[in-house]
Order: sequence, then C-alpha cells, then structure tokens
Amino acid sequence: MNRFTGKTALITGAARGIGRGIALCLAEEGANIVVNDRAHAELAEEVVASVRALGQEALFWPADVSDRDAVAAMFSGVVERFGRIDVVVSNAAMSVRERSCKPHRS
Repeated sequence: MNRFTGKTALITGAARGIGRGIALCLAEEGANIVVNDRAHAELAEEVVASVRALGQEALFWPADVSDRDAVAAMFSGVVERFGRIDVVVSNAAMSVRERSCKPHRS
C-alpha cells in the first residue's frame, strides 16, 4: 500500500518546477492532488492530467495565495470536494512589490 493512499494534498505553485514534481511524487504514492497556481493554467491542467493518468483524483484550483479570502475559499472548496486536506505544500513564490513600514499580514 502506498503511503498516501486516501490522503489529499494541496500544492501551491504546482504547475511547474518543484511544485509539479512534488504533485506527481505524492500522486505516485497514492494521494489525491489539488494543483494550485495563479499564472499557469495550461501547465496546471497538464499536471492534473498526469495525476489522473497515475490513477488518482486531481483538481486545478487557481487562486492567488497572497489573497487571504482566496486562500480561505480554496481550502473550503477542497474540503467540500475531498472531505479533508492531509498535506499542504506551500511552494508558490510571492514577493512584496514595494517597501513599507507597515507590517505585512499574510
């Protein structure tokens, strides 16, 4: 039995690079995968197709991880669809575009 059978993994920035690799690795170990990416929808759908080809469920959820409400909606939607989230991989890159003396709330 695979280590992640019956588990659900949400990977941010999963359309390419390290995030894509993590998504496919977890799928090979039996996890259902939620691919999150804001800027690369076509590549994200390719990852979803690859995960499904491995026999796992997969879903693309485009959301900006710098937007608190979008993240809350994503988590709620994933739990509604899969019933749970067992693994979260925070792989998306984010940068602050301007300097500020005010604290950044993430």
